[in-house]
Amino acid sequence: MQEELWQTRRQWFFKPVAGHGSKGVYKGGKLTKSTFARILESDYIAQAYVPPSERLVKIIDAWITRSFSGHALT
Repeated sequence: MQEELWQTRRQWFFKPVAGHGSKGVYKGGKLTKSTFARILESDYIAQAYVPPSERLVKIIDAWITRSFSGHALT
């Protein structure tokens, strides 16, 4: 199970069970093996990674793609 989780880590966010906000949260694709080992020894859950939606935005005369996370685009 641990090896499968390591192999698919880019599909997951790892969050502490007792955490709140973004404290102690790790994006699977950014994990080192040592951090992953600490996560396995602690109370963490794995949540599926869902990339932010994208919107096509026209700025002056050019169309660009922007990620949209619910925050105002600046």
